[in-house]
Amino acid sequence: MEQEKSPERWSPASDAGAAVVVVNAVVAGVGGLYGATGSIAVTLVAAGLSVALGLVVLRRRT
Repeated sequence: MEQEKSPERWSPASDAGAAVVVVNAVVAGVGGLYGATGSIAVTLVAAGLSVALGLVVLRRRT
């Protein structure tokens, strides 16, 4: 007798994993950008764009 496959269920762990990846990428990218350019203005613009992109990614997953 075959077992019925249950439909895929939403898991909060997958969203938590995505959040961790996005935050780690933002921290590494912004830190690396400051190290490469030495410019606080460029780093602040990149940080703002990173936060906006992170919010878009996280909202699309929910």
